[in-house]
Amino acid sequence: MKYVYIIFLIFVSCSNTPRNNPLLVDGIWEIESVYNQENLLKSYKISTSLDLFKIISDSAGYRKKLSPIFDGSYQASENRKVFKISNFENTILLTYGEGENTIVEELIKVTPNKLVLRNKNKFDFHYKKYEPIKIE
Repeated sequence: MKYVYIIFLIFVSCSNTPRNNPLLVDGIWEIESVYNQENLLKSYKISTSLDLFKIISDSAGYRKKLSPIFDGSYQASENRKVFKISNFENTILLTYGEGENTIVEELIKVTPNKLVLRNKNKFDFHYKKYEPIKIE
């Protein structure tokens, strides 16, 4: 029985599944920092702009900019960027636009509280799940 368990573990660990669940991207995220090849380029103590990622299906979603308001609500930008979610060589990609206007971001890491996206220039954008500031 021990050997069956070991074979099962090997099979599961070697399976060709993506390392991140793109459904966890859904939510409001606040930028923390930007890195390029592990070099910190910018750190944000506080951000006046948030990113709303809305996952519509397992293969599509959109992104919108939000500005928090002191009453706990948000002011949303007029436009939204629609993206497709794809799995290419075990890497999750978010693809915005088509043709010459295509922008691709690689989903490096996503957990319920952390998000890291990489653009074509190898800039890593680190986000944390947004927590509204409570003013009492």
